[in-house]
Amino acid sequence: MGRSAWLDHAIAHEYLPFIQALDDSEGDRQKLQEFTASVRDRWGTQRSKPRLDQQQRLMDMTRRAIKDALGEDHWSLEIVGLSKQEYAEINDRKQGNVAKRNEQVQFIDDPDAIVARAVKLIEEPDWADIAAGLAVLTGRRSAELLSTARFEVKSKWSVTFRGAVKRRGEKGLAFEIPTLTTAKRVVTAIEKLRQELPQAVNLPADEVNAKLGQAVARSCDQNFQGLVPTREGKDNLYTHLFRSVYACIATFWYCPVTVDATEFKAAIQGHFQILDEENGELKRSLMASRHYSDYEIADQVIALYNGKRKGIKLGHGGVVAIEMFSQASLEQARQALDALPPRRKVGQLRIFQEERDRWVKVMEQIASDGTQPEKAQKVLEWIEARLEQADLPQAAEEDKEQGESVQEAFQPAVEVQKPQGDDPLRQDIQQLVEAIQQLVALQQAATPQPAPKVKQVQAEKPQPKPEKSSSDETGQTKRTKSSTENSQRLIDDWIQAIMDYNDVPERRHDDKWAITISLLKSVGGSQPRIEKTLKEREEIRQHHQKHQIDSNKHNLKHRGKHRITDVISVE
Repeated sequence: MGRSAWLDHAIAHEYLPFIQALDDSEGDRQKLQEFTASVRDRWGTQRSKPRLDQQQRLMDMTRRAIKDALGEDHWSLEIVGLSKQEYAEINDRKQGNVAKRNEQVQFIDDPDAIVARAVKLIEEPDWADIAAGLAVLTGRRSAELLSTARFEVKSKWSVTFRGAVKRRGEKGLAFEIPTLTTAKRVVTAIEKLRQELPQAVNLPADEVNAKLGQAVARSCDQNFQGLVPTREGKDNLYTHLFRSVYACIATFWYCPVTVDATEFKAAIQGHFQILDEENGELKRSLMASRHYSDYEIADQVIALYNGKRKGIKLGHGGVVAIEMFSQASLEQARQALDALPPRRKVGQLRIFQEERDRWVKVMEQIASDGTQPEKAQKVLEWIEARLEQADLPQAAEEDKEQGESVQEAFQPAVEVQKPQGDDPLRQDIQQLVEAIQQLVALQQAATPQPAPKVKQVQAEKPQPKPEKSSSDETGQTKRTKSSTENSQRLIDDWIQAIMDYNDVPERRHDDKWAITISLLKSVGGSQPRIEKTLKEREEIRQHHQKHQIDSNKHNLKHRGKHRITDVISVE
C-alpha cells in the first residue's frame, strides 16, 4: 500500500504543524475536531476519496505519522481518526468478505504441475513471462520483481530477499524466503529480468503497476488457467498466484510440522512489524492472515503423502527449514519468551473531565517520564508506599521512637516534588497529600490499639540495683552498638531468607518477593540502615535481575493476599 505524495506533503506541511501548535485543552481539542472534519471533507471533494474504506487508508497513514513524530500516546490521537461507528461499519464489511472467502476455498489438485509451469516461464525470453514465473516461485509482487527485488542465495532452496515495496511495516526489510525451485535458478532469473527490462529498475511501485503490471497479469492468466482454479468475482489469477498459491505450496513443502501454518505464511511473505530499525528487530504480523486460506492442497494430494499437510520435502534433496524456524532458532525463541515478564493489560479509570488537567499535572510532578499508564502506576506506588509505611505497626513504632509523626513521614517527599510559590499546582499536590493523611488517620483509628500495661505492685524485698557503669556515656554507647548490631543482623537474615525462598526450584514467578525498603521495615529494620544495606549489597540487584523481578512493583502482586511473614520466618 503505497503512500501518495500529496498526502506526505499535507502531513508534513499542514497536519503536523497545526497539531503541534495546539495544547491539550478543551478549546484546542474543539479546534482539532473541526480541523479533522475539514480535512476529511477535502479528501472527498478535492481528492475523490469519499468512501469510508478510502478514508480509512488515509486516516491510518495520518495517525501513523502522528505517532512517529509526536509519540504513540499523543493526545491528538483521541481525536484524529474515524468514529467508533465508522470503524464498526468497516469491520462488519471486512468480516462479511472474509466469511464469504472462507466459504469458497479453492483446492489445488497438482502443485507440482504449477511449479513446473513457473520454472518453464523463467526460461522464456519475454520479460512478462519471467515475472509471472517468479511471482509463483517466490511469492513477491510484480512491482518488486520488475523494479526493486534483490535475491541472494541463502540455502539450496531459499534466498534472502531485499527490496520490499515501501508499504507500512515492510520498509527496509531483509528476510529469508523459501523458493519453489532452486535458489540459483531464481537469482539467475531476476538477473535476466533486469537485462530484459532495465528501464523499470527503481521506478516507484505505483508507476510500475500502472505501466507494466497488466502484462504480468495477462501472462498469469494465459499460463496458469486450468492449473489454478479461479475465484468468483476475480478478473485474473495474478494476485492469488503471488500470494495465496505460493504460500499454500510453500507450506505444504517446507513448513516444519511443529510450526503453525499461519505463522509460517506470515514469515515467508514478509508480513512483519519493525520493532527496532537500528538493530533490525522484527515481529511477525498476522494482519494479512485473512488472505492465507484462499487456497488449500486437495485431499487426494495429501493422501499421497500419508496424510501429511506440511513439510513433505524437508530432509530430502538438501531441503532444510528456513533459519527462522530451525530447531535452534525455535529453542532460542522459546527461552526468550520464558524470560519475558508477564504482559500487562491497560484498563480504564474514569474521572471527571474538569479534574483531568489537575491529575495530569500531579502525574507530571511525581513522575515526569514514561507513558501515561506508567506515570499513573508511579503515582499509585508513591501513594501506596506512604500508606504502607503509616499502616505497619512496626513502622509506626519506629516513627514514634524517632519522634516522627505521620505528617512528617509524608512531608520530605512532598517538599522534594512540589514547586516553589503559591501556584495552583502546589495547592493541588497539597490537597492530594492532605487526602492521603486523612485516609491514614482513618485507618489508624480503625486499628485496635494494644491495651495499656498495668504495673504490678509486688510486696517483696526490693531487688538490688544493677551496678552502674563507670560512665553513663560509655554504657549508652555499648547499648547503642548492641542495638545496631542486632538491627543489622535482622536485616541481613531477612535478605538471605528471601533470597533462599526465591531460589527454590519451580517457584512461581508471582510467588517470589522483591527485597525492598518497605518490606524490610515491615519485619523490624530501621529505614536508614535498610537503605544503606540495599545500596551497598550489589548481589541484591543481581538477585532481582536473575529472577526477572521489578523491585518497584513486583510486591504489588502480594498486596491484599498475604504478608511476607505468612510465607517466610526468621529466627
